[in-house]
Amino acid sequence: MLHVPYKGSGPAVVALLGGEVSLMFDSISTSLPQVQSGKLKALAVTGEHRSPLLPNVPTVAEAVPGFVINGWYGILAPANTPPAILDTLSTAIAAAINTPDLKAQLNSYGYETVGSTPAAFADHINKELDTWKQAVEVSGAKLN
Repeated sequence: MLHVPYKGSGPAVVALLGGEVSLMFDSISTSLPQVQSGKLKALAVTGEHRSPLLPNVPTVAEAVPGFVINGWYGILAPANTPPAILDTLSTAIAAAINTPDLKAQLNSYGYETVGSTPAAFADHINKELDTWKQAVEVSGAKLN
């Protein structure tokens, strides 16, 4: 399998639709319209559970136990932001993300809303960095 580095999902989806590549990993939110229209076929999702938007599409973990990759988004602030401001932002963001309308809209795009504290999010980022550092080391990949 040859890795083809596209500049984002848009060009990669166009290449897949045009037969330039045979498969791609993408987020549900980007590819869902093409899957729903029948232009693309979803083979598997990489999360721990099947997606409510694609309930008939298996997880990779169903065939390869332990294979779970979750994409995520977060809101970051400069490292020297005062704790009081971080607390205010965190509280406001948590309140917004948990409103039924926003939660429903994000879920309809394939996003699972998860609120956490700044400390828990920092811990999550550090765990992700460790996981992918190990994956790169095991793969033998080198930077050019």
